[in-house]
Amino acid sequence: MKDLISLVNIVAACLCILTSCGTEDVTRDDNGQGKPSISIDDNALMVADSIINVSVTQDSTIIIDYIVDAPNRIRLLKLTINETTESISEAGGKVNYTGQIEVEIPFANKTIELELEVTDNEDEVATQTIVVNIEGPVVVFQSGFEEGNKDIWDDWDGNPDESNLLVEDPGPFDTPGNHVMKLIPPPGERGGADLVKVLPSQHDRLYVRWYIKYENGFNFNALNHGGGLFAGDRNLLGVAGIRPDGTNKASCTLEYSSSLHTPHIYAYYRGMHQDCAVPNGSCWGDIFPCTSDEGQTYCEHVQHRDPPLPPVLEADTWYGMEMKLNLGTPSPDGSIRDGEIFLWVDGVNYGKWDDLWMRTTYGLKLNILWLSLFHHDGTHADAGVFYDDVVVSTKPIGMGKLKTD
Repeated sequence: MKDLISLVNIVAACLCILTSCGTEDVTRDDNGQGKPSISIDDNALMVADSIINVSVTQDSTIIIDYIVDAPNRIRLLKLTINETTESISEAGGKVNYTGQIEVEIPFANKTIELELEVTDNEDEVATQTIVVNIEGPVVVFQSGFEEGNKDIWDDWDGNPDESNLLVEDPGPFDTPGNHVMKLIPPPGERGGADLVKVLPSQHDRLYVRWYIKYENGFNFNALNHGGGLFAGDRNLLGVAGIRPDGTNKASCTLEYSSSLHTPHIYAYYRGMHQDCAVPNGSCWGDIFPCTSDEGQTYCEHVQHRDPPLPPVLEADTWYGMEMKLNLGTPSPDGSIRDGEIFLWVDGVNYGKWDDLWMRTTYGLKLNILWLSLFHHDGTHADAGVFYDDVVVSTKPIGMGKLKTD
């Protein structure tokens, strides 16, 4: 029995290596796909050729492969997912098992247990349980626009149908009967359409993910602004041309370049600098990645310039957009600059900007989700944009269909 106990202790460490064991924050693979946190209980076990392996697919599905193949030494007694016992196939008199568990994890936590009976070389028997804990994103707000109305949104104008229209559309997952939100700026003039959600809680760091499609005939040459995450006084939402003082406002919105037709971030924050005529007053939003020049005037910080650019946008195509905004450590003088902005398009990371002076006080928190399309003049087409599967979370979200269970 002593040999069995030693084996258990050694294998517990090995299994952690195989399964990304630990309680660290969500990680991403090379394609930017959101992954859940995965932890393994201490009494994990492998015997001989038996192995338990955990992985995450691109569509945010947990795959647990178990191969229990040690004749006369180990058998799988029970398999449980979220306290529901699953059926177990039998082979070779309950001694050899090969199987796979698939668990969709977005927006739901899962606990998976595999109970094993082990017989050591001295014919002593022990029972061990492998527990895999899967923690998905913590959702602050979500909408797939299947509510039937616009009541969950907090716009003062009531979101009239002429600018905010719920329409039936298969959406990014080609789902019959699916509904999306169409934003339609006023044709032939300066203006926009938007959705505002005052979040139920305030945060220092958030992720937002949505799918967006530009309507056929959309003019990507038109000057524009988009939506994203906002911190501060709601009355300052959309107010431009003024550098925030570190206590009143910070924002991170997603728009497209009217010259390159690629997505980029447009941000207002205490340390913004790219287009500031008066350093402590008049300022216009910083762009990430900065593509305005090569450092002569606007893009002074080389680390903020062109990483691999996101794809050129096309009409009638769904894109998955995800951003992270971390307000970082408050600093009265900018000596600490650890605010962060990240951008993913279709699960691929196209930028990490982690040296930003966002605020001067912890009193400034992320508190508003803003979906928007704004045009500066009347040169834009009459086509609008469609939004679907909107999620705000405290952890990375990744690509995948909205889950409500």
